[in-house]
Amino acid sequence: MKKFFLHDPNLLLYGFAMVFFASYGQTFYIALFNDDILNIYKITDGEFGLVYALLLALVFILFSIIFFIFFLFYFYYVFLDRGL
Repeated sequence: MKKFFLHDPNLLLYGFAMVFFASYGQTFYIALFNDDILNIYKITDGEFGLVYALLLALVFILFSIIFFIFFLFYFYYVFLDRGL
């Protein structure tokens, strides 16, 4: 095994990079581990979809709030404060 890792480390690094960067994100991992998640938590497909949708909505709301607060501070600093 050691000989395999030392033979061409650049090729091995390339392989790991391709696996890491070629997947499509969270949907890819959910598709891979969907059966395991359903079996571990003993939930149905509908329940899993509901939890997933609620979490996505929560993340969207939280990021919207963070973006809005950032925009307010930016607007105040650029247009109202004027460095005074």
